[in-house]
Amino acid sequence: MAGYPKNSNPFLTEEDDEDDWRSNRGGKIQEQISASEDRQIDSTRRIMQSIQDSERMGVATAEELLRQGEQLDNIERKTDEINETMTVTQKHLNSIKSVFGGVKNWWTSKKKPAESSVPEAKPSRLQETVEKHKAQDCRGFYEEDNDLDEDFMKGARTQYIKPVTHSAREEQVNENLGQISDGLTALKGLALGLGDEIERQNSQLDRMGPKVDKANTLLEGQNKQMRNILRK
Repeated sequence: MAGYPKNSNPFLTEEDDEDDWRSNRGGKIQEQISASEDRQIDSTRRIMQSIQDSERMGVATAEELLRQGEQLDNIERKTDEINETMTVTQKHLNSIKSVFGGVKNWWTSKKKPAESSVPEAKPSRLQETVEKHKAQDCRGFYEEDNDLDEDFMKGARTQYIKPVTHSAREEQVNENLGQISDGLTALKGLALGLGDEIERQNSQLDRMGPKVDKANTLLEGQNKQMRNILRK
């Protein structure tokens, strides 16, 4: 009688051995697929967290930039008022220097209201973007335990990857990719808004430079005129 190899079952046929081999091979492949899907989920979650951090930093930067813009607007208005006031003051000084009776004009002349060249404030793209983020309260579609929006769940989902196993992990990867797409779109809008606001403030600074120089020149000149008048 022929001997059987150790640990072998003499009642198993060659077909049984082949079935076992296929079963073991199929199990290993499934393990590899599951491990690959786990790595994809971890990778997409790291990307989502990075987008969330970038978004929060961008919103904080935007809010600070908007506050700076409001300060620049106030400074420009004040500078316009100063220049307008000093223009009227110069007329009074001219009257005082030419005719002493010009003092009367000082008290009787009507002062024109200052006209500011600061453009009327309108909601900027950056302001609208920040308000939108505040309305959403920056709630992360990034959170692991965060359920997807009900309307989104009811609607058709975009397939970012071609389904292969149709497993829950594969569906989670697809959902994560969709959230990454939404996050990148939000960051793009934020970046465009920041760019617009920076360009606006740069133009404002260029516009304010000559105004400030004019105010300084008028102030120095009128101080000198007043000293001369007081010496007489």
